[in-house]
Amino acid sequence: MVADADKGLYVTDESNKDGDNDLIDLIWAVLGCLAGVALLAKWAEAADISPHEKLSTGQGLLMLSTLFAPPVFFYKIGEFCRKEVIRDKMSWEAYWVILSGIAGALFTFLGLTGVDELLEMLKTIGIGDGE
Repeated sequence: MVADADKGLYVTDESNKDGDNDLIDLIWAVLGCLAGVALLAKWAEAADISPHEKLSTGQGLLMLSTLFAPPVFFYKIGEFCRKEVIRDKMSWEAYWVILSGIAGALFTFLGLTGVDELLEMLKTIGIGDGE
């Protein structure tokens, strides 16, 4: 990764000389994955579903969509914002402010204000409970 005052933070390679960078959108996808896990944990807790319980087909589809829809949506948001930066309709500073603002609002809305709360949610869905 390279930091440039004019272009912001971007990844360089031979095929990508103009700063048009798809990899930076993965930051948004990671935030979406964390949001999906948090939503899944909240849904499992509200529906009183244990980590080892068999799910019906409908519950399984709902679980998968709850888990995988946020990363797709966030990736598309990141892609849109990056393209606006490339078109000079938005600065890299605005890009990072939007990213941090959306992430902060999202995780506050989901009730995740610390890493310990995320770890507790992971235990709710059966990840990291030592079993």
